[in-house]
Amino acid sequence: MSGERVWIRGGTVVCPASGVEGPGVVEIVGDQIEGVHLGSGPAQMPGRVIDATGAIVAPGFIDLHAHLGEPGTEYKEDLETAGKAAVRGGFTSVCASPDTHPANDSRAFTEYLVRRGAETSAARILPIGALTVGLAGKRLTEMYDLCAGGAVALGDGQRSIPDAGLFRRAMEYAKAVGVPVFEFPEDASLALGGVMHEGRISTQLGLRGVPCAAEDIVVHRAIELVRHTGARVHLGPISTRAAVLAVKRAKEQSLPVTCAVPAAQLHLLDEAIAETWSPQLHLR
Repeated sequence: MSGERVWIRGGTVVCPASGVEGPGVVEIVGDQIEGVHLGSGPAQMPGRVIDATGAIVAPGFIDLHAHLGEPGTEYKEDLETAGKAAVRGGFTSVCASPDTHPANDSRAFTEYLVRRGAETSAARILPIGALTVGLAGKRLTEMYDLCAGGAVALGDGQRSIPDAGLFRRAMEYAKAVGVPVFEFPEDASLALGGVMHEGRISTQLGLRGVPCAAEDIVVHRAIELVRHTGARVHLGPISTRAAVLAVKRAKEQSLPVTCAVPAAQLHLLDEAIAETWSPQLHLR
């Protein structure tokens, strides 16, 4: 194996593949990880040494829900700046949501994202193709073409398909193609443009709330259709107790269901909005 030998020492190594978690040294040769050494590592470290004291040393993270600005809103963000921001935070791969302008609902569009990402982005850009044309929830896209162009999953971004029959067919096609379906867990007819969780705080503040049922119904529907079709489904982000329990039960039954939970949902409560009235707490 040729290439520069690099040692990363002083940090806390987290390596899911080997089960290592603790102080250690990572040895890299060229673009390959040569070894993970617990403790202080070898006495001699020929090559370049990087001091990672106080840092976590781990494989690159993957962002499954990235809403990028290219194309359509490049004045906010393009693939180059998105890639720089991603790797700065430790994310080496980014799944690009299809809800751009226009939506990623064609093979040509998917191939463009793959090509542009390779040319300009420091992180790998992994496109998610649209399930329905224009994200309108009416007509299925050409899923085989999208995946042949480089799509790694299929979904409608921050929209749930309202027609259960259409969603079932989408899952069947996705299973045949061999990619997971990303489903946004919110029934728009119940959410009605709400801006926070529906409850005592939303009532006191006079803000339109979103009932838990808007999420729970979509999550349970998706899980039952997974049971029926055998397709893989990723739900996210989820935020309600019932949704978490439903996913937990599905996984206990070995159904191919995964989910994502925003970090903010693990740390913030409705009361934080009442205390600060800060728009920075608005995640929708």
